[in-house]
Amino acid sequence: MPRTPEQAEQWLRNKKTNVVDECQLTQREAYGVDSNGDGTAYIDWQKSQHKFGLKETPWKGVEHRWGPHGSNTAGHVAFGVDDKGTILSTDWPTAGHIGETTVDELSQKWYGGKANYLGFTSDIDGVVVAPKPKPPVPPKPEIVWHTMQFNRLAFRTAKTLHLTWKKFHELNPTIKRLTRLKKGQKVRIK
Repeated sequence: MPRTPEQAEQWLRNKKTNVVDECQLTQREAYGVDSNGDGTAYIDWQKSQHKFGLKETPWKGVEHRWGPHGSNTAGHVAFGVDDKGTILSTDWPTAGHIGETTVDELSQKWYGGKANYLGFTSDIDGVVVAPKPKPPVPPKPEIVWHTMQFNRLAFRTAKTLHLTWKKFHELNPTIKRLTRLKKGQKVRIK
């Protein structure tokens, strides 16, 4: 069973060092995922069924990915800390160390600013480790009732309650404009 994104982040923060140029291995270890034979971060990106492009917003635990550049044919992978592009990366700020930076900063400083950022995945070696969060459920609208204090025509009641007739009628579709509302009757006002 893989670690959660929170556990993987803590593992990386506690570890602090890494084998130089072994970002894929370090990410596997952080999540407790066995290798499926994908040797490099770039190969894992190519095989991923859970890729997200540059226009997507990341979330905690995703694997940010860079493609090959120059002599680096393996690409790079780093742990996503939040939805703002903060990452924990191996070999940052120096080789053999795990440090916090951002996708933009790493992309600008590695390979003379030509690091090839690809996007991010929610899996590593075929194991989904950071499922996409479900969007929040919008709260149900609050329903507010008003109890009539005396008899009055519906359209005048709407005006007194600072509602347009259209809004009042949307909230109370069975009441017509000239309906006489009775004392004690309840009408919806929100």
